[in-house]
Amino acid sequence: AILPRTDELPAFTPPRVRPRMNNERRALLRNADFTRYILARFLGSLAVQMQTVAVGWQVYEVTRSPLDLGLIGLSQFLPFVLLILPAGHFADTRDRRRIIAGCYVLLLLCALLLLAFSWHGLRSAWPVFGIMTLFGVARAFAMPASQALLPNLVEREHFVTAVAFNSSLWQVSTIVGPALGDPALAQHQDLLGRLHRREPVADHDATRVARMALELAVFVVGQQGECN
Repeated sequence: AILPRTDELPAFTPPRVRPRMNNERRALLRNADFTRYILARFLGSLAVQMQTVAVGWQVYEVTRSPLDLGLIGLSQFLPFVLLILPAGHFADTRDRRRIIAGCYVLLLLCALLLLAFSWHGLRSAWPVFGIMTLFGVARAFAMPASQALLPNLVEREHFVTAVAFNSSLWQVSTIVGPALGDPALAQHQDLLGRLHRREPVADHDATRVARMALELAVFVVGQQGECN
């Protein structure tokens, strides 16, 4: 009789391993610090993908230049490449929670500047390039700090599952974010058009804006509380 090789990995997850994996997932989800961490990263990545769609659409609408679309990506990518190594050293020698909170504040300021330019009418793409450069700087410092924070939130035996969970949610955000960006951009353009024409804004629009402001305030207060 031919005996099976023992050095080959099984092509499926053995049934006895599945309960242990499910128990690890439940333990991670019961961890309040880890749950807040992955939720913040997921929503942040989702917002970044939606914002990228909006910025590219707006710049192309103003300039009608495919080169400007490439410069948008370059303005984010270049500072990220130049600063990622110093940012990693900075994350190893400073309080990572404060770094992440500061990066989120900078991202918020970038979003508000983009909103201001959109409100007053964008006539050139260069202000957007400057804002996206700051955006790339914030991402360069936020990524190593947030990744290095994960081992401090979970136990050693749950670390591999936590990394897989985090990576899966990031992949989902990169797929769902652009898909949500298009309808959100259409609603934003409709809202701005009604405000410029001084037409009444629907109640659900005001409710949505108030809810977003409340969620942002709760998030900022929570971040400051953790930093203190």
